[in-house]
Amino acid sequence: MGAWIEIKEDAILNRVRIVAPYIGAWIEIASVTHLAEKTDFSNEDVEKIKNTLVTLFENDASAACPEGSIEVHKVCWWKHKSKIGQYASAKVHRLLEVNRNIDEPKTINDYNILVNELDSLNVVIIDGL
Repeated sequence: MGAWIEIKEDAILNRVRIVAPYIGAWIEIASVTHLAEKTDFSNEDVEKIKNTLVTLFENDASAACPEGSIEVHKVCWWKHKSKIGQYASAKVHRLLEVNRNIDEPKTINDYNILVNELDSLNVVIIDGL
């Protein structure tokens, strides 16, 4: 992943601080097991998780991550036809391919994102905000 360094000088405090925003794609992978239903986990809970993932970094500014420095670009949600899943989790995880188009990416547009398919496995792709 490429990074650029910007040096800012604070004349009042007479110090130099280095700002290093790392431009990269972060991929988070998770799953909901069929055993969750034993805890009364429901489809309503699934929808809440999806909505939370889409808005994950909104209004979450900090010194380390200024407002707008991290965003959710897409949420890919696969739904199996059976409780235990018709494909292994690892096989499903490999359906998402993210590759850099250039050596030092600066925006999400510098990546090629491909969501492959498997027979009878439904995927819903939700755009981030």
